[in-house]
Amino acid sequence: MRSRRRPPLAVVLLLGALMATISRSAHATPVDLLEADSQVFILDDGTADVIYTLHFRDNEGRREIRKIGQFYEPLYLNRASIRGDGLEGPVSARSLGDGYYRLALPDATRAGGVYDLVLHYRSGHRFADPTSRDGVDLLAVWFNPVRWGLPIGRSVIKLVLPLELPQTVERHEDISPSMVDALGVLTEAASLDEQDHWAFVFTDFEGRRLLTLYAERR
Repeated sequence: MRSRRRPPLAVVLLLGALMATISRSAHATPVDLLEADSQVFILDDGTADVIYTLHFRDNEGRREIRKIGQFYEPLYLNRASIRGDGLEGPVSARSLGDGYYRLALPDATRAGGVYDLVLHYRSGHRFADPTSRDGVDLLAVWFNPVRWGLPIGRSVIKLVLPLELPQTVERHEDISPSMVDALGVLTEAASLDEQDHWAFVFTDFEGRRLLTLYAERR
């Protein structure tokens, strides 16, 4: 029985820009979105396990986040929590339909407090689409994070690929271009040029050291 070689990966990273414009005024925004971090584990079937962390300053205080999304569905929320400024506990989610959710906090946040909202979920949507380049079959791997109608200080994506690095890799700096090429990974220059910073790093997961594409935009 012949083994099937994994097709090369064309890594196309889509790091979401703002979908909505906001008016500039003298009034403070209800929250300051300081950083959004998405750690995205691409699974062998093309779906993803995601740990999303939103670091924000609440300028008003609230007991719920009325609407967050749009998430790619089907979505399975493993856990949700919030911590910071004396508040820590689980967050409950209620579907509003079409990939949007309302989040109920365990208690009210404080005006001026800084918090971390953490959502760990599994998305049944495929983030690895078959494509081709110069007659070669490829998988285009991509991810687009949750978008907000307010500016984000820094948006980070760590796209963890199901590709194991050799044992000789002990530091992120040990990952060489030839090593990435040997794993069959191609990059999309136009997509990477849109990032303020990107690099190949690694993520340790279940005893394996996995190739990870790190990218950030401000």
